[in-house]
Amino acid sequence: MARFRSAFLTCLTLGTLTGTAAAQQPFREPNHPGRPTDAAAALPPGRTLTLQDAVRIALDQNPNVRTARNNINSARIARRAATAAFLPSLNANASANQVYDRGPKRLGIDPITNRPTYSDTDLQFDGSRSYNYSLSSSVNLFNGFSDMTLLKQTQSGLAQAEQSLDRTEQSTIFSVTSAFLQVVLNEQLLDISNEQLGSSQLQFKRIQGLVGAGSRPITDQYQQEATVAGDELKVVDSDNNVRLARAKLLQVLNLDPTVDYTFTIPQVAELTAAMPAGAPMSESSINEMAQIALRGRPDVLSLEAQIRSAESQLIIAKSQFYPSLNLNSSFASGASSSSRTQVINGQLSTGATSITDQLFKDNIRFSFGLSLSVPIFSNLRTTQQVVLQQTQLSNLKLQMETLLQQVRLELKQSSLDYVAAQKRVDATNAQLTAAQRAYEAATARYEAGAGTYTEQATARATFQTAQSQKAQALYQLIFQRGALDFYLGRLSPNLGLLSTTAPTGGVAPTRTTAPINPAAVNPSGIPVNAPNTTPTTTPQ
Repeated sequence: MARFRSAFLTCLTLGTLTGTAAAQQPFREPNHPGRPTDAAAALPPGRTLTLQDAVRIALDQNPNVRTARNNINSARIARRAATAAFLPSLNANASANQVYDRGPKRLGIDPITNRPTYSDTDLQFDGSRSYNYSLSSSVNLFNGFSDMTLLKQTQSGLAQAEQSLDRTEQSTIFSVTSAFLQVVLNEQLLDISNEQLGSSQLQFKRIQGLVGAGSRPITDQYQQEATVAGDELKVVDSDNNVRLARAKLLQVLNLDPTVDYTFTIPQVAELTAAMPAGAPMSESSINEMAQIALRGRPDVLSLEAQIRSAESQLIIAKSQFYPSLNLNSSFASGASSSSRTQVINGQLSTGATSITDQLFKDNIRFSFGLSLSVPIFSNLRTTQQVVLQQTQLSNLKLQMETLLQQVRLELKQSSLDYVAAQKRVDATNAQLTAAQRAYEAATARYEAGAGTYTEQATARATFQTAQSQKAQALYQLIFQRGALDFYLGRLSPNLGLLSTTAPTGGVAPTRTTAPINPAAVNPSGIPVNAPNTTPTTTPQ
């Protein structure tokens, strides 16, 4: 029996300690390729940022992304706790007490009754010590399958947290890309404004010559001077829009907007090179994309995992109707100094049984058994909990129906917008070509004396509008492609559309635009020197 007791306690202790060590193991998040680690902390002011840099910084700095990662940590801890619920519990207790009693003074042993005798007048303090220790363990054998269902629920919760992180990262990437593209567009519009300002300055000089030669009235010179001033104002507004877009991008990145950073702006051709040709999308192709999104969009997968978790929670609530069966065991012992006092041959003896013998030999107790708990009435708490879980599950299924409908609508809208953006690029290309020819013809007619200033100014305004509309159409096409990928659920930091890497063996051309310098404008309102754009090449 002693050997069985020893083996049982050894196995029980080792099993519990092993499970406790596994449950208390610190969490270590696995390395994810492409995910940043403190990217913004090591970012010095004035550094040149590419789109990929911006995405990495945002994924590191965005509070929603960081919260989603913390939720994954919590879900993994909950799963470990659910796994540890299958292990037995182990508890150890120990106590030591010193007791002082005041009572009649003990005189001796009555030889007739062989019992202690006490004084009727004298009192004394008698002290005694007691020691106790115990080791108990319990393991659940049946609780309505609650433990198994709880483990499934935590696994579903972990899957939900992981998919939620993926969707949060996609949303962050989309926001950063949109803000970055706005910077790119505003930079392009600033380039166009600078070009228009330079063209107006050259035209002003030509008109000055024509007026000096007497072939044109002085009013044309005044009108052109006003046009130059208007183009100068457009440059100032465009430069301000660039600065605001950069500040907005830094805000999205959680960087200090008062610190200057340089952005590497990719060329339009570089961004659109990998984009597929614009074939019209049929209803079947839109439905096919919807099926892809329904199978792979992280927000859909996250809600599916949440539904599975709610189903498990419903089973856990119903398990409270079932009885619970536990296996219990305990090992205990105790000792007291008063137990050492015995009467031997009519005399008091205090050395018959030592404390050590009592603790580890004489008073050892070992027990084990089964305990069964049958719920009979719980004030309807279990029934109410079941109804609440059923309601929550029903609401989640309704949310899934709404989400699926939203996915189909988003995909149809984004696909139609993408096709329209492609057609808009073609239309603006044709518009720009025609407007440029009309402006060149009107300018030639005006300088030859066959056309009026109004005709030439109208053609110039149409040409400027066509330039801006073409730039907006190109970047709208890029944006709609990113939106389509986002709604398909396949937007990632390594997406080809977002890459600014040049083809193998080459370099990616980039440009930096100098802002308008107010000091370069003389008091007469005519710019002395328009800012230039300096093309540069940056190895990738």
